[in-house]
Amino acid sequence: MIPWLIDISLALMATAFSLLSLRNYLAIRGTSIGRYMLSIAVSLALVSTASAVSFAFWMLRGHGADVALPSMILSALLAASSFVLYKISSI
Repeated sequence: MIPWLIDISLALMATAFSLLSLRNYLAIRGTSIGRYMLSIAVSLALVSTASAVSFAFWMLRGHGADVALPSMILSALLAASSFVLYKISSI
């Protein structure tokens, strides 16, 4: 159960950073770069939310560490990319 909680928390952290970067890019949505960055932020927010929901579903279905550990790598990469996008958006 602990690996699943780490997965879910990483996915929720990625969602939070994606939504924060989405908020930062709303001001420049009229430019071409702003539209691209806004679409990246929206897609990262949707993917991270879907990941958190699917991780919770898999946890409730009883999947163990054989599924949770590989998905932890994916959710860590998702959180890192969302954090980098947020740092870029706050420049």
